[in-house]
Amino acid sequence: MAPLTHFLRRVRGIIRQAWRSATLALGLNLLGQWALLYVAYMISAYLWEP
Repeated sequence: MAPLTHFLRRVRGIIRQAWRSATLALGLNLLGQWALLYVAYMISAYLWEP
């Protein structure tokens, strides 16, 4: 029974690490998309300035 609990604990740690990296990647992706939108908005506002 001991090896099973050890295995489950290891699987739980792997899942937690994967979840953390996935949320970090998603957050960075959203942040990058918002930064690109902001930069595009600033460039368009600068170009459309009469």
